[in-house]
Amino acid sequence: MGLMDILNQVLTSGTASDQHVDQVVQSVPSDALAAGLAHAFRSDQTPEIGAMVAQMFGNSNGQQQAGMLKDHGAIDTRADRQMEVRGMLNHRCSQGTMLLPVLQ
Repeated sequence: MGLMDILNQVLTSGTASDQHVDQVVQSVPSDALAAGLAHAFRSDQTPEIGAMVAQMFGNSNGQQQAGMLKDHGAIDTRADRQMEVRGMLNHRCSQGTMLLPVLQ
């Protein structure tokens, strides 16, 4: 299915499904997609990003909202903190940094 077929399906149905979005992303060169998105976000017809995020959050279910908050650091779970500490320790050890002073 070509790009025009996908766009015609979206126009006739009035909505774009996840499948439609995936098909468009795969069929359009990445530089053209990036340019199109940049143009859309710069348009005076596009709402402010905060309004779009607020609308997306408001239209999401509880699980999606929790995921959005977690992805942006608003939710900090014990497992997240453990991973962060483990990552810091691994980074320090890989640099040869002593974590505890040597007792003599």
